[in-house]
Amino acid sequence: MAWFPRAITSTCLFFGDNACRQLWAFKRDMPGRVIQWNLSWPDEVQDVGDSPLAAWAAEKRIYDELEAENAEPQAEPGAAPDTAG
Repeated sequence: MAWFPRAITSTCLFFGDNACRQLWAFKRDMPGRVIQWNLSWPDEVQDVGDSPLAAWAAEKRIYDELEAENAEPQAEPGAAPDTAG
């Protein structure tokens, strides 16, 4: 059974996540900041920006970089198709 530490949940307003056990929130004692809390961290948080958009944009950059690393190379326009292999 999963449980959520009261020290975190009683001081935060959660509003989103990245679908990887990391939740974004506003924390009462950190006004003007957005924090990220991972379900595996008992009572630690990470400051991830000054707005939900900043937190989302930083996360999106990570996913965009991963996608670019895993993308198949694109053929040059007008190049003959690669038939080797």
